[in-house]
Amino acid sequence: MFMQSPLGPSVRVHKEVIVSFVSTDEAYRELSKLKGLIRYSLSTYESSKIRDLMFLAKLDPDLIDVIKKSGKTLTVVTIKV
Repeated sequence: MFMQSPLGPSVRVHKEVIVSFVSTDEAYRELSKLKGLIRYSLSTYESSKIRDLMFLAKLDPDLIDVIKKSGKTLTVVTIKV
């Protein structure tokens, strides 16, 4: 799906939103907390996997800089709406 935007003639709209990003060792605790609050499909992406990073860059290009500056392996939790 595409839409008009001030950033250009069309922007790809993803039906997935970043909910949280935490260090990988905290991910299971974060997921259990979110699953009790959210009834939609939760997905996780690992910052150590190139394919996951490429997908996350489509959702939010600035998140890649945050991951790089953190110096840690992060787990990004998203929700599909």
